[in-house]
Amino acid sequence: MKKPKIYKTNGPSLTVPYKAIIIEYENLEASGEFAVSGEEKSVIRTIFPEIITSKINFDAIKNIDSLLIEIMRAFIDIREPLGLRIELITDRKTTNKNHKLICLEYLYQEQVRPAINAAFGVTAHIKSDVKNLPLQNNSFINQVVNNSTLLSPKMALRAMLLGAERLQIPNYPIDAVGGLFSYGQGKNSMFFDFAASQLDSMIGATLQTDKTKTNKYLKLLGYSTTEQRVASSINECNEAVKQIGFPVVIKPLAASQGTGVTANILHHEQIAEAFNGAIKHSNGRVIVEKHVEGDAHRFTMSNDALVLGIACIYPPFVIGDGKNNILKLIEIENERRKTPEKNELTFKNIKLDETMRNNLRLIGMNEHSIPKKETRINLLHTSNASLGGEVTILDAEETHPDNIKMAIDVTRLFKLNCSGIDFITPDITRSHREVGAIIEVNCQPGVAEIAAIDILKGHFLNKNNGRIDSTLVVTNDDKFVQQVLNDKKVANLRIGWANSEKSTLDDEIIRTGQNDLYDNCRSLLVRPDCDAIVISMSSENIVKDGLPIDYFNSCVVDTTCDDDVTTNEVKVFLKNHIGQFTN
Repeated sequence: MKKPKIYKTNGPSLTVPYKAIIIEYENLEASGEFAVSGEEKSVIRTIFPEIITSKINFDAIKNIDSLLIEIMRAFIDIREPLGLRIELITDRKTTNKNHKLICLEYLYQEQVRPAINAAFGVTAHIKSDVKNLPLQNNSFINQVVNNSTLLSPKMALRAMLLGAERLQIPNYPIDAVGGLFSYGQGKNSMFFDFAASQLDSMIGATLQTDKTKTNKYLKLLGYSTTEQRVASSINECNEAVKQIGFPVVIKPLAASQGTGVTANILHHEQIAEAFNGAIKHSNGRVIVEKHVEGDAHRFTMSNDALVLGIACIYPPFVIGDGKNNILKLIEIENERRKTPEKNELTFKNIKLDETMRNNLRLIGMNEHSIPKKETRINLLHTSNASLGGEVTILDAEETHPDNIKMAIDVTRLFKLNCSGIDFITPDITRSHREVGAIIEVNCQPGVAEIAAIDILKGHFLNKNNGRIDSTLVVTNDDKFVQQVLNDKKVANLRIGWANSEKSTLDDEIIRTGQNDLYDNCRSLLVRPDCDAIVISMSSENIVKDGLPIDYFNSCVVDTTCDDDVTTNEVKVFLKNHIGQFTN
């Protein structure tokens, strides 16, 4: 199988109405290599690890086309299903009539490269004479799986990008793999690092990174928080426990998502294991703090408002029925999670691990024990959705108003715009002044898509969904573009212009980049001093490359240009992505 040709579009094209990686590859229908046999499917099962094979629909694989698509989808969805489109194009001419196209929608291009490499590499392998050689330990397979995992968007970034797509808020990568994107355009644009916005201060970010600094500052502000000690050895942990008393929590100084946290420690025998679990994720020191009884509640704040609701986070647990053991109850609970109840958000299935087994031993049980009917068995003492915890969204009316005010005030006092305030209380309907404690402040809260949509609405709903006035000029003549720019000039309005060679803002050259239209556009769209944008292209380039952005308010066509934009195909295409045509 020959190496495919790969193209990238940054907006809708005549091929597909979305930004896509377009893969042109050899059409093997007429050859004896097109069909995929059962034996070849078996080889695929041995090549890939379970994290990939579990996501491949082997029944859907009939030929090379469906094989390529299934492998690519499995790699793209390696963390979670993204719902991105993967299409085989059969009704459009390619540069070679003996070729086919697969169009792969992307959030950012780095994310899909490992999927393409894996699909074509393995397909070529199973159609070769060496297909029976084992590839499970092959560095190629390990590399593409690792790269796909590393480059796949984490939960908060995935939620923000998919939320922006639903709201039709344009976004442009600054450091895509690192999670930094510019949402909106020009004067209406805003940077987000995952879910943290450019309005969050570095001071606030520094304060919340170190949990001891967070604790001290909260005490200074008069909020109820935990009693803490810092320890650098098991002996020091034991000394800290003597001072503050059981039960305690041992956790890293600055980790996140419950990493290395052991909660509700009741005996000195548990301290060594808890210390060793925390120190692996800390810089030589751990925190020993008083355990607070109650359920964990996450207040996600943005723009001085509560986002979505209050997330009540329960540790992974099962409810006894008097007849099934804990292993079976976990299986029953995981099956139930496939159809969650209203206001329930559950991200991970429960997977019994050694920590859970240790917790069961402490209460005199194991995975084969049969709990009494309606008895709740907490498998962990850490309330964390990423570890299989259950999340229920509470309405603002279900908490005491003091608690919402507390979350708003803490966010402001930490000099943050977006935050996640973790508050533990046995009764959320009572004021924080009476019961409960703030455990953590996070400047990069993990958010689901529904919360990301609320965050984005708060910033862009009154700003035309982040869009500025945009005009497409179809011409080869820069003088014609200059006339359009002159006609659009209004007092105090700064207009950017981009073509394939440069970008300018009020006639000042911003960037030069030969045959680099997208980046020239991007250099203007991320600038808050750009009030409107004009982009010029030839119709030939529109056919070849598609549009650099998803939508234009207006299109001006140079009718004197030799370039023919009146072809029906191009005209129909543009009408789907342009607000108004003028000549």
